[in-house]
Amino acid sequence: MSMRKLLKILCAALALVLVAACGLTAYAVHASRRSLDVPFPKITADRSPEGLARGAVIFHATCEACHRAATADRASGAPIHDAPEWLGQLHSGNITSDRAAGIGSISDAVAARMIRYGVNRSGHWAPMPAYAMSDADLAAVLGFLRGDDPLFRPEPRPAPPSRLSVAGSVALFLGGALTPPSRPASIVAPARAPNESYGRYLAEGVYQCGDCHTPGFGADKLHGPDAYAGGAELKNAAGKLIYSPNLTRDLETGIGRWSREQFALAVRSGIRPDSTALSYPMLRFRGADELEIDALFAYLRSFPPRANQVPGRRAALAANGEGASSPAVHASPQRAFEQLGCVACHGKGAPYEAKLQQASSKPAAEVARWIRNPELYRPGTLMPTFASVLDEGAALELALWLQKGATPLTE
Repeated sequence: MSMRKLLKILCAALALVLVAACGLTAYAVHASRRSLDVPFPKITADRSPEGLARGAVIFHATCEACHRAATADRASGAPIHDAPEWLGQLHSGNITSDRAAGIGSISDAVAARMIRYGVNRSGHWAPMPAYAMSDADLAAVLGFLRGDDPLFRPEPRPAPPSRLSVAGSVALFLGGALTPPSRPASIVAPARAPNESYGRYLAEGVYQCGDCHTPGFGADKLHGPDAYAGGAELKNAAGKLIYSPNLTRDLETGIGRWSREQFALAVRSGIRPDSTALSYPMLRFRGADELEIDALFAYLRSFPPRANQVPGRRAALAANGEGASSPAVHASPQRAFEQLGCVACHGKGAPYEAKLQQASSKPAAEVARWIRNPELYRPGTLMPTFASVLDEGAALELALWLQKGATPLTE
């Protein structure tokens, strides 16, 4: 074969590859903007006292962090900063009771479809998880959304629309994330029990743990070998690229040495066994009861250990498997501020540095109570509950140090 003929073949092959790539890109962009044919669940809001209580637990644990900006007093939407920038400009929706900008005028069926299939009110793809929660839990969430909680007071300003980048459209299309999940018309949760089955329902259907703790964008990624092995790209509160930790029971790189009690403290309060704080955007499942903790622990223990030393993540526990006693309780306030991980959110130049200025006008005792139990003031806050590692005296010392105008450290 002559060189000239070979070059013609190579050029033709390259042209075919380019045409295929352009076609794939065009179709992916189209797929991100198409109207999706998904059903309207026949679910109505559960406004009973039990439903409102259950809906509040789920909303504060999984919804509030995305739909309420750090400085907002309502669930009026917020930029999704923890997603990689190359995905595009993503923004959560206004879910206040405003009839124009919020969800006050949409039916329960439309709201239920948004939650179950991850679509917006017009049936197009939205940057939110598609929750496979049961009809009962979904009805409870709708009841809480329709309730009189101040979070849902009308906010007339609409949230900005989300726009996927071309790269984001292609990545999500190839991963199957632009195709709504195929789900039955009605979902019934497994019986409440401290076992793997109910834990799977909580982790996959309610709390969406695998989305962050499994790398990739594939809709079926939890059935692959990397399930819960960590390594997904995220951003912390300062916008710094981080990677989700390994939750398999690997002894060295996962949480294989964690006890059930240490796991419960991390899930509810955001405190690791070494007394440091879990990084944003890890959610706080403060409303999880003892049975749910047992079920989640059993579910994660069902996955085989996977050795995966995630970049930037140290070993979860020391070799002896024991958690540290509480290194910051007796440390100086500045040292406590650094050791507990407060720098990432409240340090110099961090997004919540201004929050410390508000502390100067409040009684020190109140600031100390906020530090130890922030959920009493803001139920859905991602701030860790430091009551287990800071006693009242240490928290008061830290509050007084902050009120003196000490310059927070830089991460």
